[in-house]
Amino acid sequence: MNEFLSATGNDEGLAIRVFDKARCKDYKQILMSGRTTPRGRRKPGPVTVSRKLATLHHFFKWCLNSDYLDTDIMAGLALPPKPVSSARLLKEGFSDEELDRIVHGLPNQPKDPRVTDQTRREFYWLILLLMHSGCRVMEVLQLLTTDVRQVGGIWFLDLVGHGEGRRLKNRVSVRQVPIHSNDLKTGFLDWHQSQAQKDKRLFPELFPYGSVKTSMMFTRLLKKLGIKRPAVTLHSLRHTMAIKLELARVHYSLMRRLLGHSIGKSVEDRVYLSSLKYSVKELSEALESVKFP
Repeated sequence: MNEFLSATGNDEGLAIRVFDKARCKDYKQILMSGRTTPRGRRKPGPVTVSRKLATLHHFFKWCLNSDYLDTDIMAGLALPPKPVSSARLLKEGFSDEELDRIVHGLPNQPKDPRVTDQTRREFYWLILLLMHSGCRVMEVLQLLTTDVRQVGGIWFLDLVGHGEGRRLKNRVSVRQVPIHSNDLKTGFLDWHQSQAQKDKRLFPELFPYGSVKTSMMFTRLLKKLGIKRPAVTLHSLRHTMAIKLELARVHYSLMRRLLGHSIGKSVEDRVYLSSLKYSVKELSEALESVKFP
């Protein structure tokens, strides 16, 4: 919103009803021309422009629903879907050699005055958990120490998605994800116990920043290791797990359950398999079939 006001030469003190479609069209043209881009940065592509327009449109639709506007002033200004989808870069997973370098690079990160030792320790365990579970980053970041639980001798992350600032993407994201034996052997439970004595959150230093700070730290690590490329990001750890589950011949419905996806859209999936549940033991056996460096 600040960028929109600045680019179109408007002041934040103006009444919202002053804004009209003409100003929004001007902002779209300014975005596409790259005039809002700082010197030295490349002009934004269709994906970035589309995202910014969608964010602004979301705000103006809220204004419309709240009776601050009479019409949807951004209706019809979205970019055509085809150039946006064709410009979108598909993410890739990591190779075993790259995973090995990440694992060995995690405890050897250079000291950074912007990052405390506590944050570095949280980052270390967060990346290991993401790597060995395939969870979305915010699913793990928002965990409480009490969400690390055990049943039948199997430790798991209880993704409940409600209370204490916890929220999941959708209904099927609520699940129990076993903790891989690699993390247990590395000492995760000892670290978890030390965290439980200090804070109710598992990642109290990183959680307030959402996924932004973790993504920035992970990008710096990849650059230091010489394996950063446009197709790999923090989310690529999730892609890697999906690929490894497929290569391990894990049953499709088990894979979807581990990753927090609905099983499918067919009648069999939506109706007959809607009540299908797997035990933590069955999920753990599927996860343990995946091998890591």
